[in-house]
Amino acid sequence: MPTMYVLSSNFAFEIACEDLKENLEWLESKRACAQLGDRWRLPSKEELQQMLILHQKGIGNFELVNYWSSDGVNNFQAFNINFSNGQTNENFSSKKPPKKYRVRPVRSI
Repeated sequence: MPTMYVLSSNFAFEIACEDLKENLEWLESKRACAQLGDRWRLPSKEELQQMLILHQKGIGNFELVNYWSSDGVNNFQAFNINFSNGQTNENFSSKKPPKKYRVRPVRSI
């Protein structure tokens, strides 16, 4: 899987160059990243904000949609960031129908 890196005094992580193939619910997205193996996971809210900065510079081939972060208030609310306007949102993953957003896996380096 091709990747890119974020290295700074505060961050050191690797980003997959592509989203997972489909929009997923929050808990599904956490499982899907873990199933990739080799330490892949959902990005934290702060890592996702760094990815938004890359996107705003034209780097990363991100879509203009919401992306899940691994950070949640509990098992029913999770943070996501809208890459079209940069807004951070907190959505209930238990609503019917549940929200499904894009997923871009990361791993620590």
